[in-house]
Amino acid sequence: MYELFLFTHSWLRWFVILLLIIVFLKTTIGWLKQKPFTLMDKILSSILLGFTHVQFLVGIILYFVLSPITQAAFHDFKFAIKSTALRFWTVEHSFLMILFVIFIQIGKSVSKRRAEGRKKHKILSICTGIGILLIIAGMPWPNKKDVGRPLFIEIPQSIEPK
Repeated sequence: MYELFLFTHSWLRWFVILLLIIVFLKTTIGWLKQKPFTLMDKILSSILLGFTHVQFLVGIILYFVLSPITQAAFHDFKFAIKSTALRFWTVEHSFLMILFVIFIQIGKSVSKRRAEGRKKHKILSICTGIGILLIIAGMPWPNKKDVGRPLFIEIPQSIEPK
């Protein structure tokens, strides 16, 4: 079960990142060129928020229920804080991704209340821009010492068709 959730979490991040970049570029252009906030802008930002929440839910299940890494850290938190790998997964990655979800939620919620299109674009542009920085900082890049993971995790053997 752990491998399936980890696989889902790993691949879903790329869809979230793609949506994040699209919304960021579209809202930044809309803000700078003073374009109206269209139905497509609303749909894209809503899809981004929805998939961000799904990704967050999968991450929470991994964190609290399925991950042997966080389970080990919870048993000896003093040791976990001293260990680069355990600290990354238990504190750093989790904290940065929670901040990411918060900024995407704030961007969507605040932009909804703005009447003018330019202001909607501005708040979404700023929040998704911060979101991009948080994702970059919190991802387990392959070359990151002790915590690096492949950019694309392979499908777990237990769910491959035979």
